[in-house]
Amino acid sequence: MATPGHEDNQGMCLYIVLYDYDLELMGRKKELRDEHRTFMHRLNSLGTVLSSGRTAAGDERGSLTIMLARDVEEAQRILKDDPYARAGIVKSMTVREWSPVVGTFADC
Repeated sequence: MATPGHEDNQGMCLYIVLYDYDLELMGRKKELRDEHRTFMHRLNSLGTVLSSGRTAAGDERGSLTIMLARDVEEAQRILKDDPYARAGIVKSMTVREWSPVVGTFADC
């Protein structure tokens, strides 16, 4: 699966992204949920986001995303357009390169 602008995903690495949400803005999260999910589904259809979801059932204080990017800065640039990030709901974003050796993502 090639991400536009990254033919054959040459030079691409896997990244895990952790969002921590601002608890004071949680009410806005429901207002933007459909727009956020549309954004993430679009990135998934492009092959950029491989999987994404909240970090604990019933606990909407954070989420985890697995994505492809050339580097940390590119991952951050892509996700800064997330409606949650634009609205300030994402209090902090941690991006780390990930090198799985076993399982579904080991072949990425």
